[in-house]
Order: sequence, then structure tokens, then C-alpha cells
Amino acid sequence: MAGKQKYGRGISLGLLEMDSCSLARELKSDPDTSIGDEIRRIILTKNESYALVACTEHTSSYTCFVVFKLEIITNEQSSLTPGSMTNCTMILTRFDSDPNNTFSINDDQQILTILRTNQILIWKLNDGEILFNYDFHHLNSDNKIQQIVNCQMNNNRLLILVEQGLVHIWDVTLIMEQFSLIATISDPLVSFKMIN
Repeated sequence: MAGKQKYGRGISLGLLEMDSCSLARELKSDPDTSIGDEIRRIILTKNESYALVACTEHTSSYTCFVVFKLEIITNEQSSLTPGSMTNCTMILTRFDSDPNNTFSINDDQQILTILRTNQILIWKLNDGEILFNYDFHHLNSDNKIQQIVNCQMNNNRLLILVEQGLVHIWDVTLIMEQFSLIATISDPLVSFKMIN
């Protein structure tokens, strides 16, 4: 669970003990760093090494991502008691995207984010560096930026539905630091109006 810090502008990420539902650890971001206005989503990487907290800003369409490195602490390494607090390594990055359009991929060191400008970014968790940027607005029928209605990631397949009813499907295997468009489907029965 995540929440805004009582004092300062940061956030706290609470790690719960599953058996007892009690707070096992609390990680805090820098209280002097603004992270947005509303916490919208927590993304846990597949190997549970990182947690991304997606926060939106009321004054812009940007999503702020606070990246927490989750360190495994065994009983031999630490004398932490339930409810204890620790600070964490934190990376802060922000993109013009919907918080629901971000996914953990492959080796859990990389994140895929679809921007409102019809671009797909792949970026590194440890420093926010953009590894890959693909602009797909030219795939839309009028060659213009379309509103993204929905995005889904299933295994190594990325599906993006844009407002004119086109579904773009990619293979995101990233074996050679790239991914490929599999198909673009245009179905008159799928439209922006039907989804809303």
C-alpha cells in the first residue's frame, strides 16, 4: 500500500506481512521532492525487486513514477520489527502518460510506458534512462496522434487500442533490444464510443 507522507511532499510505501496483515516495513521517498498529487497505481516487478508508485498531477497530464528498490531482509540480516521504517533507494521520473499504460517487462530491470503522444518508451528502472523510443502515430489511418483508449500486456504481447478503433499488436520479446509490430487490426465494431 502507498500513501502521502504526513509531513513533506513525499510518499510512503508500506509492505504488509501476508499472514498477519500487519505492516512489516515502511519505505519513504524524499519528503522534499514533489511526486504528484494523487497515487494511482503500484506496479510490482515480476521478481519483486522493485515497486513503482505511479502518481498523477492535477495541473498536467503527466504521471510521476517513484521507483523503490525492495531489498530482501532476512531475520539474520536485520532486527527489523513489524511496523519499522527504513528509507530506500529512489528514482523519480515522469512521463506524459496514463498511469495504467505502464508495464514491467522481461528481466525486471526495464519498464514499458505508452505515452499520450503515441510513443512507446522502454526505460531502465535503476536510473530512468530511456533505452528505446518508438513513435507509432504513423500507423494510425490518418497519420495523426490518436487518444489511447486501452493498453494490455499479456506475456510478451502488447495491445494498444486507439480512438479510431485500431488495435496495434506488438511482440515485446526484446531479445535484441527491439520489438516488432505483429499486426494492426481495424474492426468497425470496435470504436471509442463503444468502450466508454
